[in-house]
Amino acid sequence: MRRHSILFLALATISFIAAPYVRAQTTTTLYGTITDRSGAVIPNAQVTATNVGTNQSRTAPTNAEGQYRLEFVPIGQYSVEMTATGFKKFVQKGIVLEVNVNARVDASLDIGTISEEISVTSAVPLVNTANVQIGRSVENAEINTLPIVGRNVYTLLSLTPGVTSNANSIVLGYPEQRTMINGGVDGGAGSVNYYLDGGNNMTGLRNTGNIAPNPDAVEEFQVVTNSYSAEYGRFAGGVINILTKSGTNNFHGSLFEFFRNNDLNAYPWVGVSAPLHRNQYGGAIGGPVRKNKTFFFGTFSGLRQITSSVLNGAIVPTALERNGDFSQSKVVPKDPLNSNLPFASGLIPSTRLDPTAMNILNKYVPTANAAGNIWQGSISSPYNTTEVLIKLDHAITDRQHLTGSYYETSGHQSISPGGNLPWSTENFDWRQQNVNISETFSINGNMANQFWGGYTRNFGGRLNTPQVSLGDLGSTFNVQGPKALPQITVTGYFTLGQAIAGPVAGTNFYFTRDQVSLTHGRHNMKFGGELSLNKDVQQTLLNNYGVFSFTGTKTGNALADYLTGLPVTMNQDSPITALDNFWTVIGES
Repeated sequence: MRRHSILFLALATISFIAAPYVRAQTTTTLYGTITDRSGAVIPNAQVTATNVGTNQSRTAPTNAEGQYRLEFVPIGQYSVEMTATGFKKFVQKGIVLEVNVNARVDASLDIGTISEEISVTSAVPLVNTANVQIGRSVENAEINTLPIVGRNVYTLLSLTPGVTSNANSIVLGYPEQRTMINGGVDGGAGSVNYYLDGGNNMTGLRNTGNIAPNPDAVEEFQVVTNSYSAEYGRFAGGVINILTKSGTNNFHGSLFEFFRNNDLNAYPWVGVSAPLHRNQYGGAIGGPVRKNKTFFFGTFSGLRQITSSVLNGAIVPTALERNGDFSQSKVVPKDPLNSNLPFASGLIPSTRLDPTAMNILNKYVPTANAAGNIWQGSISSPYNTTEVLIKLDHAITDRQHLTGSYYETSGHQSISPGGNLPWSTENFDWRQQNVNISETFSINGNMANQFWGGYTRNFGGRLNTPQVSLGDLGSTFNVQGPKALPQITVTGYFTLGQAIAGPVAGTNFYFTRDQVSLTHGRHNMKFGGELSLNKDVQQTLLNNYGVFSFTGTKTGNALADYLTGLPVTMNQDSPITALDNFWTVIGES
C-alpha cells in the first residue's frame, strides 16, 4: 500500500520560562486627562508609567488643563499610577503600548488620601483617535500561533487590509521583499518603507525590503497603509516596521527545530523521485545584565535545505545522430553548401561537424534513459542561511535610555538557471548587516528628544559555475569578465540554460535621525529631521557568455544545425558597473 504524503514535520518550540519578553525598545506616546468625579480637571497631578518587564518608569505632571503627555515611551506592557494631593492613588494595569500607536489613558480621581488606592485592570481603547493613520500591528500572539511558511514573518503582511501583493525572491544575489499596498505598482522598484527596530532595512538598488529576523526574535511589526506621519519619508506606498524582542528582569528563552526529508513524503507515482531535505533550527535568550538597569537579548537561527527540480522534457540525440548519421531520423538534413540538397544517405561528413558542438555534445549532453529518446533526472538546489541578533538596552537614568543592536544574516543558494538538461549552476551569495543605536531623553515634563543612528549593509552576488566558456571548449568565441557556459537552444530537442550573472550588487546606507517633542498647554508639536547617505553598487555581466539558437533554419533539422555549428541567432553583451551615491535630507514638523 502506498504511504500517505506528509507535508511537513515541526518539533514544538521549547520555552525556558513561559512569561513573555518585553517589547522592543521602539517608542510611542502615552497621554490623557485627569479629572475629579465632578469632571473638573486636576493640575499638577503626577503620572508615572512603569514597564512591567523592566521596572523602568517615566513620570510627567499634568498641566493647567489637567493633561499629561509622555513622549517616546518604549513599547511594552505597563501600569500607570496617578496621584494628586487630596485624592486617592489611581493605578491602571494591563496597558499594552504598541509602536507608533498613541495610547490614551484618562482617569477620574476620588477624594481621599494617597495611601488609599483604586486599582483598575484594563487595556487602552482600540480605536485610534490621536491621528488619521491607517494600518495594523501584527502582535506577538499572531507571530507565535499562526503558521508561517519558511518562518518568514513577512508572510503575515497578507493579513493586513490594503496589502495587495506580498512576495520574496532572489534576483540580484540577495533576498528581496516586494510588497504592494493599496494597488501600488512595483515597476521594477519598490515604494514601501522597511524598518527594523526603527532603522532602515532596505536596499536602494530596487528599493526592496531586506531579510527580517526569525519569528522567535520578533515581538511585533506594524504595517501602515495610509496617512502615516512625516517622520516616515522617502516612499509613499506604506510603512513596515519590524520590532525585535528585548530582555527583561527575568531570563527567558526558546529553542526550535523544524525538520523534513524524503522519508516523510510519499513515493512519486511515476518518474524521478526528487530529493528533499530541510533542517531549520535555532533559539533565543534574553534577560538582565543588571536588574532594572541593563538588559540583553540574543538569537541564532540556521537553515540547511536541499530541494530538487525534476527535468523530463529533453529529447537527446540517438547514438547514430551523435555521429552525424540522420538516416534513421524523421527529418533528413539538407546541405546548405550544396543547393540545399539532402546530405547523401542522411550522413553529415565528419569534416562538416563543428568540433566545439561535438565537444559539448559528448561532454555535457547525456544519453536517453526513458522511452522516446527522452532524458529525465533531477537537479539539487541547496539553500543555506545563518542569522545572529544581539541587542542591549540600558537605562542611563530614569529619564535617559540607550538601545543598541546588531543583526547579521548570510546565505547561499544554488539553482538551475533553466533548460532541461544539467548544464550550468547559478550561485547566489549574500550578507546583510544592520546596526542601530538610539537614545531617548526626557528633558522635562514638556520636552523629550529621541536620537537614532544606524548603518545597513546588504550585498550579494550571483555567479555561474562551472567557470568554463566556449573558448575552453575549442571555440574562438571570447567573453569579457568571469567565464561561463553559453546558453544553447536546439528547438525540438534540448536547451542548455544560462542566466545573467553579477559579482556584486547591494547598498551601504548610513543614517542619523533626531526628533523633538514639545508640549505647551493643549498643544503638542513634533519636529526633527533625518540625514542619510545611500551608496549603491551593481556589477552585472549581462549575457557575456553568448546566447545561441538553433531552429533548423539552415538545414531543415535543428540538431543538424547545431552539429554543423550554424545558429540562426546569436547575441552577446559586455559587462557594466553602476555606482550611485546620494544624500537624502528629510525635515519633519
